[in-house]
Amino acid sequence: MPVDIRATLLSVPALVVLAGAVEALPRDALWLVVRSCVGAERLVGSPFPCVRVSPGSAADPGTALVRPPGARSHLLVVPTTPVSGLEDPVLQGEPGLAYWRAALEARPLVVAALKGRLPLNDVAMAVNSKGGRSQDQLHIHLDCVDPGVRAALDAHARAIGATWTRLPFGLKGGRYDGLRVDAAKARDFNPFAALSRLPPIRGGLRATSLAVVATAADDPRPGFIVLARQAPRAHAEALLDHGCEIASPVAAR
Repeated sequence: MPVDIRATLLSVPALVVLAGAVEALPRDALWLVVRSCVGAERLVGSPFPCVRVSPGSAADPGTALVRPPGARSHLLVVPTTPVSGLEDPVLQGEPGLAYWRAALEARPLVVAALKGRLPLNDVAMAVNSKGGRSQDQLHIHLDCVDPGVRAALDAHARAIGATWTRLPFGLKGGRYDGLRVDAAKARDFNPFAALSRLPPIRGGLRATSLAVVATAADDPRPGFIVLARQAPRAHAEALLDHGCEIASPVAAR
């Protein structure tokens, strides 16, 4: 059913919720925005207010790229079909792998937004838990890794292996489990399915959040460190820095 372009324009303020400015908006506001973007792409060939819409197919679920208002580098990768969040069972299968791949492929857009002042390996990803998010449509946050998080992971990278291990240090005030995925295996790795191998807790995946940080550029085993925090309001987005302090300063003219 076609979506009225007016609905797209009216839905733009709903994006503010993604920046944490308006928590009172309905928890389906993001879904309404993405639905409007898909309709706009079909009707007029423009995904406004989204950055990009990939319609997908039966074998490859579609995604939309959304930039919250006022954000410089922050992007959201959002399914174009209803997926409640990290806890949605559909993510344990092929759709979860497809959304992960879409997030991997969108990382260069963060680098481009910062005009190349950020290495690709400093683009991190995060998905908040049900209690730690404002919207009930899956959205993968992409932005700069927090400098302190980068330093801590670099210092302990060798101690993180291929199975979940409780990290012996905190990150932004929270305790995380971590595992390493080699670069050669990353494209076929489903991080949502990997979360099901964490120790069971009350609330299950509804009380779990996810972050992914690439290993340092000089790491002898390039790949990704996958992080999970289990708590009722787990908010792995805290490991990102939307101010992008880690980016190189603009060169003086």
